[in-house]
Amino acid sequence: MLPYLLKVSLCWALFYLLYHLWLGQETFFKINRWYLLGTTLLGLIIPAIDFQEIFPIHEEPTIVHFMQPITLGVEQLEAVIVTAAAEEPGLGWQDILLTLYCLGALIALLRFGYGLRKINSLYQAGEKSKMDKYFFVHTPVHHLPFSFFKNLFWSKHFVVEEEDRLNILLHEEAHIFQKHSLDVLFFEIMGVLFWCNPFIYLYKKAIKTTHEYLADDYVVAHVNRKKYGRLLLRQSQSAVPVALANSFFSTQLKNRIVMMTKTRSTKMASLKYLAGLPLLALLFLAFSFEQKMPELQDRTHPVYKSKSMADSLPGEQVFQVADEMPVFPGCAEITDPAARQKCSDQKLLEFVFSNLKYPEEARKEGISGMVVASFVIEKDGSISNAKTIRSIGGGCDEETIRVVNAMPKWTPGKQDGKSVRVEYKLPVRFALESDPSKLKMDDGQPVDLAEEKVFEKVDEMPRYPGCEEMTNAEKREKCAQQKMLEFIYTHLKYPKEAQEKGIEGTSVVKFIIEKDGSIADAEIVRSIGGECDEEVLKSVYMMPKWIPGKQDGKPVRTQFFLPVKFKLDSSSTGDDTHREQKADLQNHQPRFAACDEMPTLVEKEKCAQRELFFYINDIMDYSKTKNPDKKEGKILVTFTVNADGVVEDVVLKNSIGATDFEQELLMVVSSMPKWVPGEKDGKAVAMQVELPVQLAPQNIDPDDVSIFEVFPNPSNINGFTLKFKAKAGPVSLMVVDVATGRELVRRSFDTYEGGLQEAIFDGLFEEKMARGSVIVSLMDKGGKALKSAKVLIQ
Repeated sequence: MLPYLLKVSLCWALFYLLYHLWLGQETFFKINRWYLLGTTLLGLIIPAIDFQEIFPIHEEPTIVHFMQPITLGVEQLEAVIVTAAAEEPGLGWQDILLTLYCLGALIALLRFGYGLRKINSLYQAGEKSKMDKYFFVHTPVHHLPFSFFKNLFWSKHFVVEEEDRLNILLHEEAHIFQKHSLDVLFFEIMGVLFWCNPFIYLYKKAIKTTHEYLADDYVVAHVNRKKYGRLLLRQSQSAVPVALANSFFSTQLKNRIVMMTKTRSTKMASLKYLAGLPLLALLFLAFSFEQKMPELQDRTHPVYKSKSMADSLPGEQVFQVADEMPVFPGCAEITDPAARQKCSDQKLLEFVFSNLKYPEEARKEGISGMVVASFVIEKDGSISNAKTIRSIGGGCDEETIRVVNAMPKWTPGKQDGKSVRVEYKLPVRFALESDPSKLKMDDGQPVDLAEEKVFEKVDEMPRYPGCEEMTNAEKREKCAQQKMLEFIYTHLKYPKEAQEKGIEGTSVVKFIIEKDGSIADAEIVRSIGGECDEEVLKSVYMMPKWIPGKQDGKPVRTQFFLPVKFKLDSSSTGDDTHREQKADLQNHQPRFAACDEMPTLVEKEKCAQRELFFYINDIMDYSKTKNPDKKEGKILVTFTVNADGVVEDVVLKNSIGATDFEQELLMVVSSMPKWVPGEKDGKAVAMQVELPVQLAPQNIDPDDVSIFEVFPNPSNINGFTLKFKAKAGPVSLMVVDVATGRELVRRSFDTYEGGLQEAIFDGLFEEKMARGSVIVSLMDKGGKALKSAKVLIQ
């Protein structure tokens, strides 16, 4: 707050200086009035606005590898390292200044209230007469004539000659008609809020003087100038007027008479006011364009692969993101990139927390906050150029740099297979905790137990997704349980080892549903062996995000137990070949002609459904030309697959009125290639099929996404690259495994500015993933898909 007050004072000082030295001597009284009002407001506004928000500077985004913030709690650190207990910080100078400010503002407010109360008392005690455009209040108290808004106050004890009386009335009427009381009230409020600013008192004096000039100018337009001047001189020894009011009798008598007799300023003199423009520009440049540090986000993993870099020394480039990021010692032997990066981050956190001490100076002064350190990991893994780019003082900056410089050598980063210099930014949060009992240590960091508590029973238990449209709570819960069981038994396979050994039983898995609905910390609490436990864990981690549990209306971490029963068929031979052969001989529905290379009937049907989706999605046109009225809803098409697999008798069973779209859908279905016909008792027969198509057109302008390219496609386990260019604004990328519906990865671009962007996806795929297994989508901030593409995995 103090920097803002200082900036306001500087603005008012410069504006008032210009007025006092150059503009206040001119007879442009109306312009001067608005100058004083306008510059007072500008002095408040200019230090508060940021032109970078209104007119952002478009630059290519600089991608920086941010580590997870380290929170250092002073009580926890001292409990382990230091013996002396922390003392309560004393009253700081900022607290003293704030107390003085509040006390002064209170006194100014009381004075302001006293003035209003005094005027109200006169109003209540006086006799009121309705004039043409105001009220004349005849009071029984001794005071000088004055006006306040639409009230003219005149004491019964104030007696003057009739001519003088009319002149004084004209003067006060000018105050009323020109609404000078609004200005007075505004500056009185400013005087309360900025009582410690000397320039507000100069402004108050200047505006009241200008009011008198305006009122005098109004009077001399109706009466003799000399007679009015003599009236001012005769009354110059009168008493002091009432506070807050516009009074005829002013202490600026000499200046008023000078202004009445002064020759009017010429039109050329009005050009003086243009001098305010360069002053205004100077203040805007001084206060409005302040460099901001980029918002610290969680960048534990690189958001995308960018070749953005900054020059440091001649011929030496400092990368901010490299093909292979540097690795903290102790994790270089891990081959999986994601696991290696996670290990590196953890080792770094442990090192910093183990070596960092809360400075005594900061502890005594009660200083807490986040220090951000920047450093370069050289080609040989050593640390250089360590510096703080966000400071909180109290010795915290120096302590952070000390620990950074004490780091061991890293495994250097690589670009195109060569070691390169890489810049890191490390945020370290210093936090003074008042109650150490509420904190625990988790992976080397203090964590608030209240935030990390895992509930076993909550007001609203977590639910498997897919039933949110149901309003009845009991039915919704039952639906969610059914969908969860369907997912588990669809993705669960009876392990071959368990079948061979005849292992049966119930495996119980415990897992946590996080606040965002994701699955975490799954573990087997009842084991039956035979690789059944591993199969259950794999299926649990494949689940999509749940609807999280809630306690007191807020999402919380909730513990969930799931029993999974394994039971062998009586006809089981210990090998699943017989079971699959038996299933193939059973009756089955027609399926889209694809995926016959799959080994089992279940896998064939799942693959066929997926390929049918791709077939319809690739051919159909969802554009405005096919659905101009933006209809939404479920369309149901029925058709018959005859014994030869030919599609016939295509009928639209349920229409939503999207005529052009529905006609094209019928044409696409009618022209489908032959299906694998359904079978009954081992014979091909004609069967009817119902095909639901959900039409939910996105209100997306085709120009919103001008580039959306995936390559290579088909891809392999090494991943793929996505290039896109869309309209500026927050966007995100999501990759979904079509076979399981599981979200594999999501990357957010909160500050995307509309340029060509490249994202590399690797480490996502297993070697045996089926073809057509993922869909990558570009989504807007509301979660709507702007563009999607199918990526085949070979």
